[in-house]
Amino acid sequence: MAFFEAGKTYTEKDPYLAPEVRQIFQCVAVAEMPRDGQLRAFGFGNSALRRQEGWYSTGLTPGDWGRGWIETTTEE
Repeated sequence: MAFFEAGKTYTEKDPYLAPEVRQIFQCVAVAEMPRDGQLRAFGFGNSALRRQEGWYSTGLTPGDWGRGWIETTTEE
């Protein structure tokens, strides 16, 4: 199963959203939930505007992955 990978950055793949409002997700870690073994990706989200003050911590599920994401990791 494809899923988020730690150390990579992703942008929401939604053709109906303007690029500046699509969400981005920086994946820090992937782990299984102790209760049911379902994968969770942990990291930080923001709008594609990448505002410094807009980052928040979050956890995403396989259902979130299914909405569609494009890897956009860049070397800085």
